[in-house]
Amino acid sequence: MKPRLSILILVVIALLAITIQRVSAQPNNVLVSVPPDSVGGTVVATVPVGIGPVGMVYDSGNGYVYVTNRFSNTVSVISGTTVLATVQVGDFPFGIAYDSGNGYVYVANVNPSQNTGSVSVISGATVVGTVPVGYEPYGLGALAYDTGNGYVYVTNFYSNTVSVINGTTVVALVPVGVLPIGVVFNSGNGYIYVTNYGAPGSVTVIDGTSVVATVTVGDLPGGLAYDSGNGYVYVTNFNSNTVSVINGTTVVATVPVGSSPGGIVYDRGKGYVYVTTNQNSGTVSVIQGTTVMATIAVGNFPLGGVYDSGNGYIYVVNGDPNQSFGTLSVIKETKLVATIPVGPIPYGVAYDSGNGYVYVANSGSSTVSVISTISDFTVSSSPISLTVSGESSLCEGRSTICEDEASTNVSVTSLDGFKGDVRLTTSVSPSDGSLTVYCRPPSILVKPGGASKVICTVEPEINHDSPRTYTVAIRATSGSLSHFIDIIVTVIPAPVG
Repeated sequence: MKPRLSILILVVIALLAITIQRVSAQPNNVLVSVPPDSVGGTVVATVPVGIGPVGMVYDSGNGYVYVTNRFSNTVSVISGTTVLATVQVGDFPFGIAYDSGNGYVYVANVNPSQNTGSVSVISGATVVGTVPVGYEPYGLGALAYDTGNGYVYVTNFYSNTVSVINGTTVVALVPVGVLPIGVVFNSGNGYIYVTNYGAPGSVTVIDGTSVVATVTVGDLPGGLAYDSGNGYVYVTNFNSNTVSVINGTTVVATVPVGSSPGGIVYDRGKGYVYVTTNQNSGTVSVIQGTTVMATIAVGNFPLGGVYDSGNGYIYVVNGDPNQSFGTLSVIKETKLVATIPVGPIPYGVAYDSGNGYVYVANSGSSTVSVISTISDFTVSSSPISLTVSGESSLCEGRSTICEDEASTNVSVTSLDGFKGDVRLTTSVSPSDGSLTVYCRPPSILVKPGGASKVICTVEPEINHDSPRTYTVAIRATSGSLSHFIDIIVTVIPAPVG
């Protein structure tokens, strides 16, 4: 019998096998309605992908997000909110990593029915190589890219080895501890750190293709994160309810956290490390150095997270199997600031620094939720069309005969915590000089979660002998953000005395 996996992994796999829904062919993306303001992010699209999406990675070279679909044996390639391609890979693709040196994406295929795994190497949307590796390269954290030597490291769970890949070739097979499951690169010392899940719990430290140390840690070590600020590597010990802190090849602290720590992510803005704990009740332990700064309540079954360098938030996926939907907890420093509903059983999560979106793989619905995390604003008006009389002395003042001016109420609403001055400008088409438009006040302050209003008025300067239709564009601008709305204005002939 194979050595046991962690309780968390077994439970999640069983639940996914039960709840995965096979989806028929659908459009590449489905836009959804969202509230006008949501601090931390707004779901802007739900994208159908393959069956059982889990792993995700962002390719900073081409701006695409890659998603592993375990039960379809495919990888979905997403640009923005559109699936550009579906790439056929090996059996049961799971972990995924991006090599910024050669621009390739590496996908670990578990191949559970065979005694060997493989890694599919993708360039853009084309498989350029299939690399044989060890037995079951399993887990979201099974691959890591070493920016120093350009190698990709793959943990082979049942082979007790790490495959070292250069391009599309295995250059070394490194023996490590029992059941290697996670790997991370330390850019400070150039070492690779591998968690060995089997007893006794340990971390293998690799320099290039050579083992330089084996570090004893807690029971069932799984997740790893490198803190570029202090140079430490943090290791979650699932069965010990601790986090081991490693400096080089020495454990410098063992930090007690909540029960069953699993996922871990580093915030390079504040220097904090976030650890998901207490699967049934859901918490996140926030560590600075070797001290727990806070414990934050999140959703049930928090599995992992990602750091958004654009707004400085941490996004944690909560895959409660007892709910028909999952959630995304948004954390700012040591406080929960928002909870965003996503699809059922969210698993993987990735941040696209190019467009500022956070992507969540919803394993229970075979979709990806796309969350916009950039502060912005929206513009609306009421009414959206106006009818006014042409210029005439009979329409001036309090005339009951006709009206030679009309107004619309324009609202500028904060989105995702936007705050700033917004300036309104107008243009008229056709621009024949016969219609004047102005907004009062021309500039407004919009506060987070609020809306500010402006009155925009149209006044004809000429009385034509037949109706004329104009399109008035009202543009709202704040820094690099700019949005506009169109108002249709019909000018009818005014009576003449």
